[in-house]
Amino acid sequence: MAAGGSVELIAGEKIRFLPGTRVMPGGYLHAYIDPTGQFCSGLFAQMSDDHENEDPKDLLVDVAKHSERLFTIYPNPGRGLFTFDIASCLHGKDLTLEVLSSDGRLVARKLFRASELHQLNLAGHDKGMYILILRSAGNRTVERIILW
Repeated sequence: MAAGGSVELIAGEKIRFLPGTRVMPGGYLHAYIDPTGQFCSGLFAQMSDDHENEDPKDLLVDVAKHSERLFTIYPNPGRGLFTFDIASCLHGKDLTLEVLSSDGRLVARKLFRASELHQLNLAGHDKGMYILILRSAGNRTVERIILW
């Protein structure tokens, strides 16, 4: 966290800080556990399941608009193998992860039952920015990653 920046982390079971996580002087970090899961309600954006008509530029605006995330992906940027950590309020639910290239082409789709950690391998794909869309029961959250 840079000087002047702030972040609040809320989780249902645990908060994991990766090696190298730092708060610089003048930065603020507050992390706490909320076992009720109330923090997860309403974080998904309502949408249709048809991404064919979505403009990738609109998804990038969606990423910028929403600071809360239901998953964290690292390393980002990365060389191909990414790990994503799913919020505990989604554990046990059926999820779909879609990976779109920056021009909106569907690169990968993964269907799975959510648990804490999952891996995504984009090795062999073109370097650049990709958009990840995590869907559950007609809802979505969007994140972007850089493959280098």
